[in-house]
Amino acid sequence: MFLPLPPSLLLRHARWVRALGLALLCLAAMDGLAWLAAQRLLDDTLLGWTHDLAARGWTIQPGVRRRGGSLLTARITLVSPRLLGRIATPTDGARTALWGGDRLTLSLSMLHPRSLRIRPDGAQVLRLSDPSRPGSDLALRWQGQNVLAWLPLGMVPGGQSGRIAWSATQMDLQILGSGGQDTAFRVRDLTGHGLWDDAAGPQASRLALSATCARIDLPLSWPMPSALPHARSIRDAGLVVAIPGTPDSGAAAGSTTVLVQDVHAGWSTLALQGVGRAGFPPGGTADGDFTLSVEGVGRTIHTLEQAGSLSPYIGRMVAAIDRWAATGPMAGPSTSPDAPALTDRRIDLPLRLRGGMLLIGTVPVVPLAIGGFPPAFGPPAPHP
Repeated sequence: MFLPLPPSLLLRHARWVRALGLALLCLAAMDGLAWLAAQRLLDDTLLGWTHDLAARGWTIQPGVRRRGGSLLTARITLVSPRLLGRIATPTDGARTALWGGDRLTLSLSMLHPRSLRIRPDGAQVLRLSDPSRPGSDLALRWQGQNVLAWLPLGMVPGGQSGRIAWSATQMDLQILGSGGQDTAFRVRDLTGHGLWDDAAGPQASRLALSATCARIDLPLSWPMPSALPHARSIRDAGLVVAIPGTPDSGAAAGSTTVLVQDVHAGWSTLALQGVGRAGFPPGGTADGDFTLSVEGVGRTIHTLEQAGSLSPYIGRMVAAIDRWAATGPMAGPSTSPDAPALTDRRIDLPLRLRGGMLLIGTVPVVPLAIGGFPPAFGPPAPHP
């Protein structure tokens, strides 16, 4: 048997219900107004990008537009968008660039009203071609999980300055050559950001890029020594590069200098790190000077020698060097017992680019077909 509630308690309960309903109604109205405002900002952003790119000679096919969103967030999804234009390069004149994707979603949240989030979904393809250079076509195809990029709201393509950040839990990247070669990589836990400023002075960078990833799975078609552990992947990789705001005083007119401020990675039992700089003159080949630091050479040689993949004489020579270092003049009371063997310590190798040839010191190693460096955010060349 239930006793009836007192009238005063029923009245207070009814007031709370009405207040809660009114609060929810106000919240829904505010969310609806915020969604409409965010959709208007997204429309204005797309319209501004379209006009800016069209003024630079690009052809835009935005595809089918779908709207959506969630609490305090608005989204516009472009289905099968396409972008076609020409990218100017200092040495090659111009290349035709075609980008297309399954879907591209732009979203704006009232919690972060100054940041525009871009999410490419499905397969994305970028093709670079030059009809005047047969066999030089190149296509990149990628598809990933949780691939996101962030741009400041209001930034336009080709702007004088800007910034971008990106991340991906996993990304499958295919490099397709004109001869049908297919080189596939899988990148895991990728993060990075970029900055550019066309008016940068001598103490600043016109372009700066930084990226890190936890692991890169190498193509299965690449032969790798089975004796080395984890030889089919690169771990803890990172890259920091910059282009100075003004060219070096001794650089050729129109040349581009690229500073490799840091590149590092671990491969099997090796740890690698590099720094250096390279110049890309218009109409010529790249010249550069780098230092490659390698650690773990001795351990790698011992592993290959024990597996029979390397001459035993090389392994014995490495062991002899380590024994000499442990008992010879390099061994002293200040040497830590945990210090790596001599052949596992850091070795600095001077690398040079001269006339399209990679050299270690003065010893030629392999020819490289490296020409001019394409500007990352320059205007496309005009259509002929």
